[in-house]
Amino acid sequence: MKDNKGFTLIELLAVVTIIGVLSTSAIVGISRNIDNNHKTYCSENGELMKIAARDYFNDNKTKL
Repeated sequence: MKDNKGFTLIELLAVVTIIGVLSTSAIVGISRNIDNNHKTYCSENGELMKIAARDYFNDNKTKL
C-alpha cells in the first residue's frame, strides 16, 4: 500500500466550513458592537449639545 500523506477533500471542506461559521459569528458580533457604540455615541453627543446650549444661554442671557 502506498502511504498517502495529505488531507482528503471532505477534511478540507469541514475545515473551511468551520472557519466560515466562526468568521460569520465574529462579523455579526462585531457589527452588533459597532451599532451599539454608534447609538451610545449619538445619544451622549445629543446630551452634551443640550448641556452646552443651556450653559451658553445661561452665560449670555444678559447680552440678548
